[in-house]
Amino acid sequence: MMKRAAEKAGLIKTGGRNKLSFITEGEASLNRCIDQGLMVESIHCLRQLTPASKRREGVSVVDAGGGTLDISAYGATADGKGFEEIAEAQCHVKGSIFVTDAAGKYLDEILRGSQFAKFIDKMKQEFDKKTKCLFENPSRPQFIRFGNKEDMDLILKIRSGALRLDGTVVASFFEPSIECIVDGVLEQCRRAHRRITSVFLVGGFSENEFLLEQVKECLEPHGLSVFRPPNTQLQAFKSVNGKNGPLNVYFRNKIVADGAVSFVLDHPVLSRVTRYAAGTEAKMPYNQNLLEHRKRRAQAIVDLAGNLRIPRGFDIILPRVCLR
Repeated sequence: MMKRAAEKAGLIKTGGRNKLSFITEGEASLNRCIDQGLMVESIHCLRQLTPASKRREGVSVVDAGGGTLDISAYGATADGKGFEEIAEAQCHVKGSIFVTDAAGKYLDEILRGSQFAKFIDKMKQEFDKKTKCLFENPSRPQFIRFGNKEDMDLILKIRSGALRLDGTVVASFFEPSIECIVDGVLEQCRRAHRRITSVFLVGGFSENEFLLEQVKECLEPHGLSVFRPPNTQLQAFKSVNGKNGPLNVYFRNKIVADGAVSFVLDHPVLSRVTRYAAGTEAKMPYNQNLLEHRKRRAQAIVDLAGNLRIPRGFDIILPRVCLR
């Protein structure tokens, strides 16, 4: 369907669908991590820098975006010439927009019925663009500017057109996303057929310092090292505008785009885990030890060889969670 849409949109020539390839965000993120040199300390066996006993350890890549948290796991192949997926990928709807939604609900709760209720949407936008991006310390209060100096209500913690939020309150907006990342990574560690030792945080949401530090704090006791690829664009901006420059707010992570280019040039991932079982409809040999077969005994037919078979069964060709 996606290839057909690309063809109709004129992105590829008619009949050129085989020239179009797709890549998951997780795999693109892994490619970018490789380009950034982050594999050197963990599973960078491509250059034979790690002991033989550790060359096949795996990494978990967490792509924290606006809408979803995509978690995937990879390990180096036996010959050290590429990477393979070592666990089924996960996708959780717990991205950064849900931090903003939580803030909006809180603002609605404390300002409902007050003269400042009409500013809730504006406060929510301000939180999304600035407060959420720059938040890093729960011990420090956060301020959402929305009005002018005349806007004042000390009971509601509003002074000179700015609403004061306790840092612990803002931190609570992040908790569901942080818990989701931690639980998802640990679940992937349990399911992977290889030991995972490193976690790479990528995506726009990962730029938040509080998120990064909390994930580190939760995962490092489990023997996992947490990294975040350096952003050359962000670093260049800070060098021009100072450490607390405003682009930290408006910066958009390009990890996936860069990783997709690397996919075309290098193809570092050689095998992937299947998300679904693939097969075909078939008449399955009757097995009286299977409850489902016994339930359908009345539907059984006799084939030419005289054997009982259950019609309209599913014969698996490629199992789910299998390397391909």
